[in-house]
Amino acid sequence: MALDIEERVSLAAIPELKSGPGWFDYLAGIINQFKAKGFDLAPVEVIFGGNLPQGAGVSSSAALEGGMALVCNEICSAGLSRPELARICKASSNSYMGIPSGIMDQFASLNGRDGQAILLDCNSLEHEFVDAGINGYQFMLVNSMVTHELSSSEYPLRVAECEEGLEVLQRTYPTLEVLALASPEMVEAVKDEMRELVYHRCRYVAGERQRLQRAVEALRFGDAPALGRELNATHTGLRDDYAVSCTEIDFLQDFAENFNGVAGSRLMGGGFGGCTINLVATEQVDAFTTAVKAAYLDKFRLKAIVFPALIAGGSEVIFRKK
Repeated sequence: MALDIEERVSLAAIPELKSGPGWFDYLAGIINQFKAKGFDLAPVEVIFGGNLPQGAGVSSSAALEGGMALVCNEICSAGLSRPELARICKASSNSYMGIPSGIMDQFASLNGRDGQAILLDCNSLEHEFVDAGINGYQFMLVNSMVTHELSSSEYPLRVAECEEGLEVLQRTYPTLEVLALASPEMVEAVKDEMRELVYHRCRYVAGERQRLQRAVEALRFGDAPALGRELNATHTGLRDDYAVSCTEIDFLQDFAENFNGVAGSRLMGGGFGGCTINLVATEQVDAFTTAVKAAYLDKFRLKAIVFPALIAGGSEVIFRKK
């Protein structure tokens, strides 16, 4: 039962059920994965609700998958680790939902820690935690209230384009296993062998790895201006090379980048709408909130929602029947 939208769906037909991109599919896919692994699921009634905005790029679907995986792990006494549960969530998205997603969102939802960012290798799942607090600054989300359908159709294209780029790179660098390990110099060396569009996708990925490393160092040193530069640079890459931004999000990012007291801003999530994440000086939060909402309403006649991004721990079991 989904309390938020007052809907009830029976999942008794699993694993055959696949009726479209509804909230119930995210639950059904997890049940399907557990059954495929040989676990016997007793009948269970699931009631859930939440306060994550849907369609805003903050991974409400991954939270739903992670929560259901944790429930199934408990009622089956499966004993699977949280990284293993994240792999189940990814498999559900890939094989059941037909979404060629990665594992980052599900991993974060299951393995998060209060106040800490996760530095994650999505291939090996090796990870470490980094204090995400910067003294005198607050992460703020601005929800554009825009959801473009392009996100569902363009995401598989980006995956295919990156795979094409990796194949080109591997002709020269045969030991390169994943595109994320390619350096900008490697991409430039084979630029002429790639389609221009594929080159831009690869340039974004290679550059983002370096931006990520610099961002982690900025967090470790509590350097807000340095982190802000990487946020802005990432948005430029998402907009120009990876091409997953949109007019509304670009407006919000540009407004924030040029607002006194904002260290940096970028698109977050899958793109084509959703939210920007902004690193805002604490004493400027109220002024920024008022100003960005007014500017956005004036430009697009849309009411943006601004709220703090509080980094919380992962999914938890709060009651276990003895």
